[in-house]
Amino acid sequence: MGVILKDLGTGSRKVILVLACVFLLLVGVMWQVLTALVLAQTLIVLLIFTKIYVRIASHFVEVERVLPEQSLEDSEVEVRLRVSSSFWLNWVLVEDYFSPDSFPHKRLVISSISRKEGLTLRYRGGCLNGRGSFVVGPVRLYLSDPFGLWLEERELRSTATRLLVLPRLVPLAQLSPLAAQSVSFVGGRTLPRAGISYDFLGTRPYRQGDSLKYIHWPATAHSNELIIKEFESHALCKFSIFLDLHRDSLQGIKPNTLDYAITIGGSIAKFACDRSLEFRLFAHGQRSYSFPFGRGHGHLSWILQELASMKPKGELPLEELVRRNAPLILEKEEVFLLCPTHRFKLVNFVDIFQFLRGREVAITVVFLVSQSFEELYRYQRSQDFLIHSQLPALLSAQGIRVVAVEKGMDISKCFEQGI
Repeated sequence: MGVILKDLGTGSRKVILVLACVFLLLVGVMWQVLTALVLAQTLIVLLIFTKIYVRIASHFVEVERVLPEQSLEDSEVEVRLRVSSSFWLNWVLVEDYFSPDSFPHKRLVISSISRKEGLTLRYRGGCLNGRGSFVVGPVRLYLSDPFGLWLEERELRSTATRLLVLPRLVPLAQLSPLAAQSVSFVGGRTLPRAGISYDFLGTRPYRQGDSLKYIHWPATAHSNELIIKEFESHALCKFSIFLDLHRDSLQGIKPNTLDYAITIGGSIAKFACDRSLEFRLFAHGQRSYSFPFGRGHGHLSWILQELASMKPKGELPLEELVRRNAPLILEKEEVFLLCPTHRFKLVNFVDIFQFLRGREVAITVVFLVSQSFEELYRYQRSQDFLIHSQLPALLSAQGIRVVAVEKGMDISKCFEQGI
């Protein structure tokens, strides 16, 4: 407040005006100078009038904020403030509180507000405090009268608006050998067997129930029997993502194991979305999350919105979450388990993995190396985790792909290297 007063100069102006009033009153009373008394009264009236003016004018200032409803973590958001008033004001300072920023206060100075036109202010705020739902605002106004004598402060709590910051995503060039075979425009991977699809495979005699629209007419005319065109079939490539939201899964400070897991889960969903693959997500925290299969940016946006506010407050272990939903997993599906290493015990997953492998499900376990989130100075590379643990070898022996991610490492490279 002292800085604002200094910038505006209201304090010094009032002091000078008050001293002038006192001087004129003394001159007028002691030497009976009528002009001095009139001037002193005029200055007193001016002080009272400007104080009343700025107090009333402060209640006629309106501020409207315009900003996107959503943004991505570590990105910038443009905020527009529309300031209008029924009074003409000589000076207004607008202070907006942008909480997603690591430096939340934004201070903007206006020289004057036109009664008809108003003013539109713009500034850019960085979403640097991580994912989640943030309150932007309130706006605080510092208003001055036309003579710059008084400063009135007013907080507009009604201007507070919410901004949902979606989790940061990373580009994943490759997730698994099966995903590499996917065909983006149909959302599947090709298999060497007959069926109906976009790639011509050959011909065969007509069978009861075949669609007549696939008759190969030249071959039919040549052989005098109905011949059907065969196409290379596409087995749908579907992704299921399991996220550990148990209250004991959290490790480290921001960005913690959950932040990394959510980034990875969202990135896997984005990978599937970009290739027109179907994907879904399971988690159990404050409530149960069970997203159905879907594809496209609408489905991705829905999942990212929920990921933005997920917290590790669940009581259901990851193995139990997978066990409950295992019957829903389809044959030849791809499953991703996101789990911190300190929460994973292979003995709890043996029956689950046997069941899934029986359905020819491709399993990828993404380990968040818990030690790297707790004591960075004692933990250097993810290879250390692999060397000192038999877990990756045991999983690989079962045909399960393992990806280890440490805090500070490039997530994309972790998936490219794998184990």
